[in-house]
Amino acid sequence: MALKDSLSNEIMTLNVGCRVRLINAVLSEDEHKLLQDTLNDESIPTAAIVRALKTEGYDASVHSVGRHRRGDCICGTK
Repeated sequence: MALKDSLSNEIMTLNVGCRVRLINAVLSEDEHKLLQDTLNDESIPTAAIVRALKTEGYDASVHSVGRHRRGDCICGTK
């Protein structure tokens, strides 16, 4: 397992803060930009984003990603 995978697994076990922010903390710059662009694209359903994140091993829920997209999560950013 690569260090990125190990760090990602550890971060995803945390129950504090914004889940999207935690995911962004372990993404490469290119992946971070792709996720941000996707989150900002209102034509992409939140459920589709969550499925893609889960496929890549990131623990996220429709609720946490939706709150983040609306700017209603604890991190206060979109």
